[in-house]
Amino acid sequence: MTDRRCDECGKQPATVRYTEIDEGNVTRRSYCRTCAEGRGLLDEAPKPIVALPEGLPWGTEADAKAVATAPELVCSTCGLAFGTFQQTGRLGCPSCYVAFRARLVPLLRKLHGPARHAGKAPRSSARKAELRQQVEDLRRELERAVRAEDYERAARLRDELRAVEQEQSVTARRTGGDVPGGAP
Repeated sequence: MTDRRCDECGKQPATVRYTEIDEGNVTRRSYCRTCAEGRGLLDEAPKPIVALPEGLPWGTEADAKAVATAPELVCSTCGLAFGTFQQTGRLGCPSCYVAFRARLVPLLRKLHGPARHAGKAPRSSARKAELRQQVEDLRRELERAVRAEDYERAARLRDELRAVEQEQSVTARRTGGDVPGGAP
């Protein structure tokens, strides 16, 4: 770690990193604890990462009706009501993610797309990770097809799953890695 000094006083080591994003402009500053307190940075609640606009669609019209008739969800830790979150765009505590999960996941999917990380991976493990994710997705789809009693689709998914698992096994042997759920 570098011995960075406070951007304000220039004397003390910087221990507080402050990043502000305003209309796409990013400003990064480093402050010592004293200067950060003087600016009120340590007392201030963090700003939401995503400002949720008024009237944000919370799903389909049927979803909106279900939400309107459902009892108000309240976080048992901080007491925040889901309706308050909808108005402010801010959750009250980490437990809110658990309390409001059923309503947050669809919203986050609409805002950000898939809920799984799709970042970079080392090239040697990228294909293995891709195959692992494909197996997980196929297993979920197969389970849904069986529950829906769509056995024709389930058979196709089973065959596709076997082919991907076989490719996964070959890739693991070639790269010297283990196959999740397979024999070591």
